[in-house]
Amino acid sequence: MTADARTFAGTNWRVTAINGAPTPANGAFSMSFTATDFAAHFGCNHGGGSYRIAGDVMSAGAVFSTQMACASATDDGPDPMAFERMGFAVLNQPMRMTWRSARELTLSNAAGSIALEVSP
Repeated sequence: MTADARTFAGTNWRVTAINGAPTPANGAFSMSFTATDFAAHFGCNHGGGSYRIAGDVMSAGAVFSTQMACASATDDGPDPMAFERMGFAVLNQPMRMTWRSARELTLSNAAGSIALEVSP
Protein backbone atom coordinates (compact mmCIF):
# COMPACT_ATOMS: atom_id res chain seq x y z
CA MET A 1 0.00 0.00 0.00
CA THR A 2 1.27 3.48 -0.82
CA ALA A 3 0.86 5.98 1.98
CA ASP A 4 1.24 9.70 2.47
CA ALA A 5 0.05 12.21 5.08
CA ARG A 6 -3.50 12.00 3.65
CA THR A 7 -3.57 8.29 4.50
CA PHE A 8 -3.11 9.09 8.19
CA ALA A 9 -4.92 12.43 8.59
CA GLY A 10 -7.78 12.03 11.06
CA THR A 11 -7.00 8.40 11.92
CA ASN A 12 -6.77 6.74 15.33
CA TRP A 13 -4.82 3.55 15.95
CA ARG A 14 -4.57 1.08 18.81
CA VAL A 15 -1.01 0.02 19.62
CA THR A 16 -1.30 -3.77 19.72
CA ALA A 17 2.36 -4.59 20.43
CA ILE A 18 5.69 -2.91 21.06
CA ASN A 19 8.79 -4.91 20.14
CA GLY A 20 6.53 -7.93 19.69
CA ALA A 21 5.14 -7.79 23.25
CA PRO A 22 1.33 -7.46 23.27
CA THR A 23 0.04 -4.31 24.94
CA PRO A 24 -2.91 -4.37 27.35
CA ALA A 25 -6.21 -3.89 25.51
CA ASN A 26 -7.33 -1.13 27.92
CA GLY A 27 -7.04 1.67 25.37
CA ALA A 28 -4.06 3.35 27.04
CA PHE A 29 -1.84 2.40 24.09
CA SER A 30 -2.75 4.46 21.04
CA MET A 31 -1.58 6.77 18.29
CA SER A 32 -3.53 9.36 16.33
CA PHE A 33 -2.62 11.50 13.35
CA THR A 34 -3.50 14.78 11.68
CA ALA A 35 -2.09 15.68 8.27
CA THR A 36 1.13 16.93 9.90
CA ASP A 37 1.28 15.76 13.53
CA PHE A 38 0.92 12.62 15.60
CA ALA A 39 0.05 11.93 19.23
CA ALA A 40 1.10 8.78 21.08
CA HIS A 41 -0.02 7.27 24.39
CA PHE A 42 2.06 4.31 25.53
CA GLY A 43 0.38 3.46 28.83
CA CYS A 44 1.17 6.39 31.10
CA ASN A 45 2.72 9.38 29.39
CA HIS A 46 1.59 11.15 26.25
CA GLY A 47 3.86 12.35 23.48
CA GLY A 48 3.84 13.55 19.95
CA GLY A 49 5.33 15.73 17.28
CA SER A 50 5.31 16.28 13.58
CA TYR A 51 5.85 13.56 10.99
CA ARG A 52 6.47 13.14 7.30
CA ILE A 53 6.36 10.23 4.90
CA ALA A 54 8.73 9.48 2.03
CA GLY A 55 8.06 6.22 0.23
CA ASP A 56 7.65 3.53 2.88
CA VAL A 57 9.44 5.50 5.61
CA MET A 58 7.75 7.61 8.28
CA SER A 59 10.01 10.09 10.10
CA ALA A 60 9.04 12.01 13.21
CA GLY A 61 10.28 15.50 13.94
CA ALA A 62 11.34 16.35 17.48
CA VAL A 63 9.27 14.05 19.74
CA PHE A 64 8.00 15.47 23.04
CA SER A 65 6.50 13.56 25.96
CA THR A 66 5.08 14.23 29.37
CA GLN A 67 7.16 13.07 32.33
CA MET A 68 4.64 11.69 34.82
CA ALA A 69 5.68 8.98 37.24
CA CYS A 70 3.94 5.73 36.40
CA ALA A 71 3.16 2.60 38.34
CA SER A 72 5.65 -0.20 37.85
CA ALA A 73 4.88 -3.75 36.76
CA THR A 74 2.50 -5.83 38.78
CA ASP A 75 1.78 -9.55 38.79
CA ASP A 76 -1.10 -9.00 36.37
CA GLY A 77 0.66 -6.88 33.75
CA PRO A 78 3.83 -5.57 32.12
CA ASP A 79 5.80 -2.55 33.27
CA PRO A 80 4.16 0.45 31.54
CA MET A 81 7.40 2.40 31.74
CA ALA A 82 9.22 -0.32 29.76
CA PHE A 83 6.60 -0.13 26.98
CA GLU A 84 6.90 3.62 27.03
CA ARG A 85 10.70 3.65 26.74
CA MET A 86 10.61 1.14 23.89
CA GLY A 87 7.84 2.96 22.02
CA PHE A 88 9.45 6.38 22.19
CA ALA A 89 12.82 4.87 21.17
CA VAL A 90 11.17 3.63 17.94
CA LEU A 91 9.57 7.03 17.28
CA ASN A 92 12.93 8.79 17.57
CA GLN A 93 14.31 7.16 14.40
CA PRO A 94 12.95 6.89 10.85
CA MET A 95 10.50 3.97 10.70
CA ARG A 96 9.80 1.56 7.87
CA MET A 97 6.06 1.10 7.34
CA THR A 98 4.99 -2.49 6.73
CA TRP A 99 1.28 -2.93 6.00
CA ARG A 100 -0.10 -6.30 7.11
CA SER A 101 -3.56 -5.29 5.83
CA ALA A 102 -5.45 -2.06 5.14
CA ARG A 103 -6.13 -1.86 8.91
CA GLU A 104 -2.83 -3.15 10.33
CA LEU A 105 0.56 -1.45 10.14
CA THR A 106 3.94 -2.02 11.76
CA LEU A 107 6.45 0.79 12.21
CA SER A 108 9.98 -0.58 12.67
CA ASN A 109 13.64 0.36 12.79
CA ALA A 110 16.82 -0.67 14.63
CA ALA A 111 15.25 0.42 17.95
CA GLY A 112 12.28 -1.99 17.63
CA SER A 113 8.72 -2.01 16.35
CA ILE A 114 5.25 -0.64 17.03
CA ALA A 115 2.31 -2.70 15.73
CA LEU A 116 -0.83 -0.67 15.03
CA GLU A 117 -4.44 -1.49 14.21
CA VAL A 118 -7.00 1.09 13.07
CA SER A 119 -9.44 1.94 15.86
CA PRO A 120 -13.14 1.98 15.01
